[in-house]
Amino acid sequence: MVNINNSNSFYHFSEFVFPICELKPGLEPGTLEIAHFLGTGFSIGDNGFFLSAAHVINSAVIDAASQENVIVAMTQRLNDGQREWLPVKILKVESRKGRDLVIGKLDASLPKFFSAQNSDAYGWEDVHVFGYPDSRKKGLDGNFEFNSIFLKGYITRRLEAQHVSIPTWTNSCELNFAIPLGVSGSPVFRQGSDHSLIGIALGSVDFTTTLYEYTEVDKDKGTYRENTKQVQQFGVAMRIYDALDWEPEITDGKSLRELF
Repeated sequence: MVNINNSNSFYHFSEFVFPICELKPGLEPGTLEIAHFLGTGFSIGDNGFFLSAAHVINSAVIDAASQENVIVAMTQRLNDGQREWLPVKILKVESRKGRDLVIGKLDASLPKFFSAQNSDAYGWEDVHVFGYPDSRKKGLDGNFEFNSIFLKGYITRRLEAQHVSIPTWTNSCELNFAIPLGVSGSPVFRQGSDHSLIGIALGSVDFTTTLYEYTEVDKDKGTYRENTKQVQQFGVAMRIYDALDWEPEITDGKSLRELF
């Protein structure tokens, strides 16, 4: 049995936003333990489908797992008033060509939360992110701790194809906060009655600004240079609005919009 410490038992987001992990056989017969933490995913609709980033989970990742290992979503459920982590097997996934986007099918249906209403977003709009950073660790008892993170900020600008150098980041939003490692694949959403999903967190980009620069040439033609630079990080999220008409094969022809 997978035994994982619960660091956020008070919060229901862990029922439908989950760590994606590779499990391996444990030391005791019939038990499993975590071999690798891959990133974050989240459920959509009512039929066990989920979304994430393709660089987190794709068909190659599932195929690469050994026959004894299994790729799962680690979800939480209430048990006698306490939340416990339970693995749900990922049956199959499908990536969208040219996008860092993947849809998958779970071996169970998870609670529905996000909607596709009002999913288009522009600059200055407030957004939220919930995910699981890679800073999780093994405790002294050997159990994994998934320390979920709550991020809040706003969209600084929309990024079109001509604005970005990475093809899978086309049609994106730039955020005024960084996306930590492991949070890739997390939902980017509005806080409101409709819980509208506006994107999927992909990662961060760095911008370097020179704050101070000084150059001095001595009489022997030697050169001395001194400069101070500031590095800023901005998050990047794929815009879900531009993918709502995608009809993956694993959904039997239904578009993402219909799944919501």
